[in-house]
Amino acid sequence: MTDAHEVTRKLVEDLWYPAHEPRKASSTYRHTHKLLIRDRNEPCWICGITYRDWQKLPKAVQHVWQIESHHSRYEWATQNGLDVKQVESEYPEVTDEAALRHWIDSPSNMLILCASHHRGASGIHSITEPIWALQRNQLLGDGAFTFIPQDTWQKHMPAGWTPAPQSAPSQSESSLLTPAPQNQG
Repeated sequence: MTDAHEVTRKLVEDLWYPAHEPRKASSTYRHTHKLLIRDRNEPCWICGITYRDWQKLPKAVQHVWQIESHHSRYEWATQNGLDVKQVESEYPEVTDEAALRHWIDSPSNMLILCASHHRGASGIHSITEPIWALQRNQLLGDGAFTFIPQDTWQKHMPAGWTPAPQSAPSQSESSLLTPAPQNQG
């Protein structure tokens, strides 16, 4: 058996975004954000904190736990470089450019995350998705095995509060986190 050990990597991404208008929240995005975070009170996909939990936190730590909506499959800024027909093969509701623009900001392309698991050091925008996803089911507490040190959010965790156990991803969540089938063209 190999002992537990650390692997350190440095990831450098070189990505060009197509030309696009400055980011402005669309009415679809505003509706989606409110629906998922406030109305449905959906939890962070990693740690389980919800908007209602967040409201009860001391103001001094709310920035760590802010509940955010993440464009999960395709970022908003990428839409002008996407092939609508290829997107349609995976998401049948995306039939043309207008449908794509709507879908990008819809619940079908959103994942709810706290600020730490969205933009923090252990967030989806900071580390690779396979490593990021391990956080969802890692053991917590004294003596538990930790894939990724959680200092950023665990040190701000309110006394006595532990993340809610997460159920298996729903079908829509699974499709957001599973690579799209490649065209065999």
